[in-house]
Amino acid sequence: MNIFISARIIVYYNLLKILIIIIAIIIKISEKL
Repeated sequence: MNIFISARIIVYYNLLKILIIIIAIIIKISEKL
């Protein structure tokens, strides 16, 4: 497996985790409102 491809997958995976956390925070805030 190419190093650049695996590095790109790690970057996308980290962005996906951050996106999921942001969505979860938005859901928590919208539940309080």
